[in-house]
Amino acid sequence: MTAHLRFNIHLLAERLRCVAEWFLEENGEAPLGFFGASTGGAAALVAAARLGEKVKAVVSRGGRPDLAG
Repeated sequence: MTAHLRFNIHLLAERLRCVAEWFLEENGEAPLGFFGASTGGAAALVAAARLGEKVKAVVSRGGRPDLAG
């Protein structure tokens, strides 16, 4: 309600990484890509970096890659 976590890129990235790991467990080595808009773009870049070669593509629409660090 307060949106105080809106710019917590590392929390968003960790959530995305966890969902991606679950997806890969359920679907084998299916191709995996991320899409992010605004701060989600930064979170997608961070999560993709943590997952390495498991992520085949990242799309950032109007994102904030500078927040990825």
